[in-house]
Amino acid sequence: MKWQEIKESIIDDLSSRGLKDPSIRLKALEKIEMILRQNFPSYIENPDQLKEIEREELKWKIAEKKGRDLNSAEKSIINEIYYRISPPQLPPMHREKYRMCICPYCFISHKLTENLWSCDSFTCLQCGNTIPNSVKEQERLDKMPSIIRGDYSKGDIGCATMLKILIIVTSIIMSIILLFTCYNNTNPNPNEMTLAELQKEREKEAREKAKLNMELEIKATKMMMEKFNKVEQKKFVVVGVWADDFTTGLLWRILKDDKEKYILEMGEVGSSMWKHPHKLVKTKKNGQIVYKDVEEDCEEYYRIDSNGNLLVYDNYGYIATYKKVK
Repeated sequence: MKWQEIKESIIDDLSSRGLKDPSIRLKALEKIEMILRQNFPSYIENPDQLKEIEREELKWKIAEKKGRDLNSAEKSIINEIYYRISPPQLPPMHREKYRMCICPYCFISHKLTENLWSCDSFTCLQCGNTIPNSVKEQERLDKMPSIIRGDYSKGDIGCATMLKILIIVTSIIMSIILLFTCYNNTNPNPNEMTLAELQKEREKEAREKAKLNMELEIKATKMMMEKFNKVEQKKFVVVGVWADDFTTGLLWRILKDDKEKYILEMGEVGSSMWKHPHKLVKTKKNGQIVYKDVEEDCEEYYRIDSNGNLLVYDNYGYIATYKKVK
């Protein structure tokens, strides 16, 4: 599996899960990819090499190059990568022996597992009638004299032929009697659905409803991403642009609109594209103005020092300083 296929599969999966803000993990995916390209390019060229090292070892290597522990979103992305190159193995299926039996009243087929072969009879779940166990009947038939089963010599041909004709006629008569009996006992209303049909109809409705919900969630996520991508830059004021202290060529910027709302975006040197926008809220922490992600599960927040540099923190304290570009 090529790296681009792995990346596109992860992006599609994150976009279809209905996450409140999938851009958090998408940003983590971009950062993990940059670290791999700069420090472990062979894993990008041939992702199958990742099978040679444990997942936790790769997390440790990337954290060592990053200079600090990975956050929960970055760890999740590495788990997604390993899931695609080494999917979990399913346990072997247990093959159960069974034979099929047809109810002579309602003609519904039943699956008789090996543990039921010794029973003399059982109840049809469709019509409620008691019917003989066909496996037992076959065993009894095998114990009959050979002439009745048809294993006869040339001298017994005439007798055996007459016996077979008698058995066939008797079977036809019994079948007709059973058909009329079944019709008189059940006499189903063609306008009423059977229990099995009703169950199938409910399962179909549930599948269609789940599919519709999934399509709505994907559509809502795409609309949210398009809303961010179509924002006109003239409505925002650039608070600042900073260079990442670890990944070469990676830029960060904070925008402010006329309603005092803030957005953090990620870009690259030489490119006019800015992606993975995050909504920020301006607040105070320990008497200083900071910018914090509105998502509750985001651990990082930011502060601009007197020189205009962007200081990055998380719940454990200081992380890094991004130098001011403009």
